[in-house]
Amino acid sequence: MSAGLDCEAEGEPTPTYELIDANGEPIIGRPGFVINPNTGILVIEEVKRENAGEYKCRALNDGGYIEAVRRIRVITNTTKNEMWTSL
Repeated sequence: MSAGLDCEAEGEPTPTYELIDANGEPIIGRPGFVINPNTGILVIEEVKRENAGEYKCRALNDGGYIEAVRRIRVITNTTKNEMWTSL
């Protein structure tokens, strides 16, 4: 299953985008993470538990920048064995 985060902004000149994970690390170039450079939309191709958390989106141009925080929650199915071993 995939997930997407919208980070679209408008401005003159057209903004560029930075996406940062919950640990403050840039996302660009990571396997399985695709960022559309024109819209700032982030797609996580195969969502895993460790992808849960806050993501910061920053749109920048010569006039400055604006930030937004998006949160991803990952809910997975558990088997009976996983439930028993976690008790």
